[in-house]
Amino acid sequence: METINLVVGDWSGDGHYKTSTTVVSCSLSTSDLEKAFKKGAKKLKFDITSYCEQFEDNLIPNAEYVKMREMFPALKELEFEDEEDVVEDDQRHIDADIYAALYMYTAQVGEPEMTWTKIEENKASINIGGYGLFYS
Repeated sequence: METINLVVGDWSGDGHYKTSTTVVSCSLSTSDLEKAFKKGAKKLKFDITSYCEQFEDNLIPNAEYVKMREMFPALKELEFEDEEDVVEDDQRHIDADIYAALYMYTAQVGEPEMTWTKIEENKASINIGGYGLFYS
């Protein structure tokens, strides 16, 4: 199993600088995971990476989400508590956790033998200094 960081958001740091990292343990290598995702997106005719690309854009087609939730019921566990407010004009608001899960489930469609689990983040941290290492 390979440990892979799925970075959602401004991974290049040239815009709003906000990211969310989901850490997964996956039976595929990083490059094989990317290939499986592309294969799955083609099969599904849905590519999550073509959505949520603009600032404050957190909408995807609700029909696509519902289709994925039917295939992968575990998505329901990630849904917002107040589901009434997430759908408007056939679009669904999502967050970084759902985005990352949709990426992994799409890869699973492309490579059905793939196994993966989300690794819960260690909330403990130690601030060790180094502020001066980062400058313009």
